[in-house]
Amino acid sequence: RLATVKSGMSDVHAATGSPAELCVVLNDEKVEGVWLKDGKEITDLPGVQIVKQGAVHKLIFPNMGPEHEGKYTFRAKGAESEASVFIADPPAIDPSILEALAAHPVTVKVGHTAHIKVPFRAKPLPKVTWYKDGMEVTEEERVSMERGEDQALLTISNCVREDSGLVLLKLKNDYGTATATLHLSVL
Repeated sequence: RLATVKSGMSDVHAATGSPAELCVVLNDEKVEGVWLKDGKEITDLPGVQIVKQGAVHKLIFPNMGPEHEGKYTFRAKGAESEASVFIADPPAIDPSILEALAAHPVTVKVGHTAHIKVPFRAKPLPKVTWYKDGMEVTEEERVSMERGEDQALLTISNCVREDSGLVLLKLKNDYGTATATLHLSVL
């Protein structure tokens, strides 16, 4: 028996730890199908449930993790549907880090280098913007900005007293924003 897809899958963007599912509806309840991940048949994927309810075929992720990212295909005789699964985590900065930054100014002596490092979690990686006293900070001779996989770093070399002030970090991706505020004090 040949089947056709009545309703295909769409790409899924889900946060780490949240549930997600892929769903295909065929025009025939009696047709069996197989699921593939990145081209390999799934018989037993830890943390994933395969469900068939009549013509409805589902792949359920109760607890989304990075190992679930990939391209999934549902294949039955005459029918195929595919979609990709992506982790989508808004930027997050640990509350204890935010408290510490707010409570303790970053203090450097005139002529020394200030390293302001803020760890974060986000997927996809966020756009990083630094502000000082409300003005966006730009790269220049004394100022460099870096973004790693899990931290943002602002380096100001050869500090002068005028570098003192309120520093704000803004992290933004398609799923959200996070900010951190701290004081830079040049003595």
